[in-house]
Amino acid sequence: MSVDLVAVIGLGVLGLSIALCGVRAAIGPSLFDRALAFDCISYNFAGSILLVSLLMRSALYIEVVLVIALFGFIATITIAFYLEGTLVE
Repeated sequence: MSVDLVAVIGLGVLGLSIALCGVRAAIGPSLFDRALAFDCISYNFAGSILLVSLLMRSALYIEVVLVIALFGFIATITIAFYLEGTLVE
């Protein structure tokens, strides 16, 4: 099995995961479910960019993935603080 085939299969799995998390974000019964779905989408998107970088045999997208993961983490922490009520006094 070649690396390209594994990367394409991984992209398909990550695409399915992003779609399912999008459904969870749209119909989530609570704001916590929507926040978790957003976090999952951001990390799956970063993984997809890594797999595309692997397919293109280029290391140019590594910095982009780090920035996306950092923004996703900061957004999740901010949403969690807001929902908990400790962000706004």
